[in-house]
Amino acid sequence: MNRLNGELADVLGNLANRTLSLIQRNCEGKLPAAAPAAEADAPLITPLDSLAETVGKLLESQQYHLALEEIFAQVRGANGYITVQAPWALKKTDPVRMTEVLRHLHTALRAYATVLQPFMPGSMAALLDQLGVPNDLRDLTALNIALPEGIALPAPSPLFRKVENAG
Repeated sequence: MNRLNGELADVLGNLANRTLSLIQRNCEGKLPAAAPAAEADAPLITPLDSLAETVGKLLESQQYHLALEEIFAQVRGANGYITVQAPWALKKTDPVRMTEVLRHLHTALRAYATVLQPFMPGSMAALLDQLGVPNDLRDLTALNIALPEGIALPAPSPLFRKVENAG
């Protein structure tokens, strides 16, 4: 229950919902253009460069718990990134930067959903659907293929619901 509420609902689910809701409201529900990473984006983007390889090696050696720890460490970092970058505030002060931040967050969510597929195939398929990722671009080798800007994204819906202790 703690893991579902903490890591899935609060960390991953909240990041996905915040990002996708901001894209819906501020980008007409369409994927913003890809942009080069700025120095402020390094804490989010740099770890993504090795995520697939790291997780792949951990899965090959059957160290599933370490693979999940690596993924969720990066997801927690992405939550810190969205809080620091505050795209909701950038809308008023720097709308171009806001779209860059949202695109970087979309890229990160795509990577997290892709590497989490072996653990949660149904939930991650739903997240990849919400991210507008075509079925043929949902494997590790496709992560280096950027999605084109302007893809219409469906309205976000919660991936995970918090559970209450009935006892």
